[in-house]
Amino acid sequence: MFVWKVKTILSEIEESLPELYDGLLDIEKHLGTDTEAEVIHKVYCQIKNISIDYGVMEHSANVFVLKGDFSWNDVGSWEEVYKISRKDSNENVVIGDHLLLDTNGCLIDSKNQFIATIGLENLIIVETEDALLICPRDRAQEVKELVDAMKRKKMDQYL
Repeated sequence: MFVWKVKTILSEIEESLPELYDGLLDIEKHLGTDTEAEVIHKVYCQIKNISIDYGVMEHSANVFVLKGDFSWNDVGSWEEVYKISRKDSNENVVIGDHLLLDTNGCLIDSKNQFIATIGLENLIIVETEDALLICPRDRAQEVKELVDAMKRKKMDQYL
């Protein structure tokens, strides 16, 4: 877990990841405008895909480590979302209008459409306005590879 002042982390990002810093400044100019979403999408698609750990923290001389005793869950995948969410009597996590028959251990997130399932086990189904993701829960980490493949194929409109 990282804790920092905005001024401090922005200074670190400016030094370690100048393209990201420039992108953040561009986004800031458009916050609260009609172009906000478009600019965020454009910047996100152009910046280097690197975690804050590797991109900034490993290069910083301004880091302090403190021992902490608390629970922590890094919700970085759909499987982690499943693990921390409230489940029904069949171990399903469901968001949205649904009817599930003989369906167990699934995460189903559909705010826009009714979802009906029969005989499914351990799947992730996530529906957005223009896309549908379906994958086995035990392969949820591969969504990152899918996103990279979509970027390579210039399918950014679905990200």
